[in-house]
Amino acid sequence: MTLDVYYEELDGQLYPVWLMVPAQSSEEYLPVVLNAPFERIEEIHDSMTLVSVTMNALSRDPQEEQKFSIHLLTVYHELQQMGRVPDSLDSAFFLIQMADLEELLQFEVRRLFEK
Repeated sequence: MTLDVYYEELDGQLYPVWLMVPAQSSEEYLPVVLNAPFERIEEIHDSMTLVSVTMNALSRDPQEEQKFSIHLLTVYHELQQMGRVPDSLDSAFFLIQMADLEELLQFEVRRLFEK
């Protein structure tokens, strides 16, 4: 799986802000390994289906420092609470803040995505 990373410029430097993970899983958990290949995303287009993932849906892998999982049932439940349940997430991306990942994993995730 290739991860997409959205960067913002601050004082002439690019900083990774959002991790975009393809929402392709039929399991209860979607495992994500941060040392996977990644691409820089220049823009987030209106045509993209993005689903924000909160800290409630994230869990840390106890054995691998650079691995976490997205609990899909929590994501769907949060979407239902907002009244925004899409028909399908097949072409969607899960959108995760780098700051949330750093809090969850307890290390500086952004260094993995420096260009």
